Amino acid sequence: MHTVSAASYPNEQSHPVFWRDQLAWSNSIFSDFDELKLDRQHIKIATESNLRDANLWLLNYEGLRRGDLVLTMSDSEMKDWAEAKAVQCGRIVAGSNGQNEALEECKTLAESYGMEVFQNDSAFNWGIAPVLERFKEMAWWLRQVRKLAAREVEKAALNLGTIHKKGQVYCSDYAVKKRMEQKKRNKHLLENFEAVNNEGDKYTLAELSDLSVSNPVIRRNELMVRLRGFEEVADTFGYTALFYTVTCPSKYHPSSKKYNGATPRDAQGYLANLWARIRAQFKRDNIEVFGFRVAEPHKDGCPHWHLLLFAAKESQDTITATFRTHAMAEDGKERGADERRLTLEVIDKKKGSAVGYIAKYICKNIDGVYQDENGTNVTFDAKDIDQNYCGNSADAATRVDAWSSLWGIRQFQQIGGPSVTVWRELRRMDTEEDEYDLFGGIVEKARAAADSSDWAAFCIVVGGCTLKRKDQPINGLTF
Repeated sequence: MHTVSAASYPNEQSHPVFWRDQLAWSNSIFSDFDELKLDRQHIKIATESNLRDANLWLLNYEGLRRGDLVLTMSDSEMKDWAEAKAVQCGRIVAGSNGQNEALEECKTLAESYGMEVFQNDSAFNWGIAPVLERFKEMAWWLRQVRKLAAREVEKAALNLGTIHKKGQVYCSDYAVKKRMEQKKRNKHLLENFEAVNNEGDKYTLAELSDLSVSNPVIRRNELMVRLRGFEEVADTFGYTALFYTVTCPSKYHPSSKKYNGATPRDAQGYLANLWARIRAQFKRDNIEVFGFRVAEPHKDGCPHWHLLLFAAKESQDTITATFRTHAMAEDGKERGADERRLTLEVIDKKKGSAVGYIAKYICKNIDGVYQDENGTNVTFDAKDIDQNYCGNSADAATRVDAWSSLWGIRQFQQIGGPSVTVWRELRRMDTEEDEYDLFGGIVEKARAAADSSDWAAFCIVVGGCTLKRKDQPINGLTF
């Protein structure tokens, strides 16, 4: 095979830097990527195939330019573009021969840019007219194009090999920058709107947001309270604590030679389907579990799951066998699958609590602040939980936040247990009231447990951690 080096390109027009610079939008995207990687990939393709294929590969990044839409344009330019599309749809609706025709034309317009719109039938619960009104709104188009642009640019970063343990960790610097811009916009919006209660007190929406789980400190503290409550329930009934880590096959990892172009969202879908099959098997085997699931990225952006599950000790072997059977069902014979696809650690209470074991994983994915057993905040080195990542926990949390927001990945999910929405509503009731004394006093007992931040007592009052939501006595009540 003939080897092509950078020095051996016959003329300026065949050099990768020339082709890269011909893309008018290159400075806005590749300034955040490693341009050398672009050049090296071009040389690699030219070496293994030919120069024409290498140039076509590079020009394929014109996929980030779709007609009059450049996915790397500034946010102000996106607003102008969104406004133009809203006006265009308004004209389509006004000049069409009926709602169905207008809907098809508007959908075709959006899909021509790669947008997947109104795939769910629930969007049409109120008929076609409200859907057409959305097409005529600049805000709707702006949301769609922001999401599309963020994910398509990130795909380019993944394909370039920019995201890895020695490069840009978890997600691209471009994605982090866009996430910071989004947070700044949201903060500005919240600070400039006020809410007035029945007593005439005024608060900015930013002040109210800081009192909810949107505040990372409150979010972290609530998660820790619920985790500790689950552990207390498990200790009461003599359950064992199992800590599983589930990873994806190598084809979902951008850093793997077998990488098939899957996005982190695709990998998250694989893990969600895997968990659905495992839960179905648990149901057939009459096995009950409860706990928490944490989704976090590998250095190359591919997600993996940590599951802290509490279950009866006699079920441990069956649970593990079920996990292994389903985790190895896809590409289970590939190299390293036996060691890496599924790991299990049985929590030894003599060495520490289950909550303490998973606390760093949770905190890393929120704000990077870890609380020790005494409730003291400790900022830890990210290397403590993520080898080869050079940076502190706050840096890691910032990048993980950008990653989860970009791909729409839910970081934390409660498994089993009562509704946290009911818990939060009950906590808003500051005083005991006779009207809460329903269902033999269950509501008041639940309110008292919630008010004292006793998740374990709350779980027991409403029927335990494995009772189905529909069978819980106060689930779904409106307060």
